[in-house]
Amino acid sequence: MEIISLSGEQVPCQRLYQKVKAARLEFRQGYLRLVLPFGGTDGQELIRRHTPWILKQVRRYRQLVEESSSLTLLPRDRQQWETLMAGLIHQWSEQLRVKPTRIKWRWMRSTWGSCTSSGQVTFNQRLQFLPEVLVSYLVCHELAHLRFRGHGRAFRSLMNRYFPEIRQLRHQLCLYQFFLDRRYLT
Repeated sequence: MEIISLSGEQVPCQRLYQKVKAARLEFRQGYLRLVLPFGGTDGQELIRRHTPWILKQVRRYRQLVEESSSLTLLPRDRQQWETLMAGLIHQWSEQLRVKPTRIKWRWMRSTWGSCTSSGQVTFNQRLQFLPEVLVSYLVCHELAHLRFRGHGRAFRSLMNRYFPEIRQLRHQLCLYQFFLDRRYLT
């Protein structure tokens, strides 16, 4: 890993040469990853062209580090987690008048949950450590997909009706995702 200087900012950078057609930039966990094709350039021009984006990512990363520093994970055991989920799934299934065909949970890296067209709903096991209001929001969100496939106007209207503070909840989820990724993926 090298350190590059951009407008006075010191940015850790990793250059990877892979079998890709086009070079790309990624910003992950506080460092810039430059994915370059074999036999191509060193990526300096790509970095120069995208310096504003890179600096924006650096600032966002630092802000997330600061904002997430006060978060704590809730120490729920498996039984407490399953009891909480069963209650919330029952509550939101009745409220939304939906019936999932199957509920399961597993460790997921980049999403809090998913819903298939056949009615199977999967939740990220990481929810076990989040405050109940966030878990409730996510259960409602996934079950609402049994009524509305995408995130269109009707879906957003339904979610806003039950969670008027949706922007704050989504921000909190972003902070927890960041916090958990830093804790378990680095």
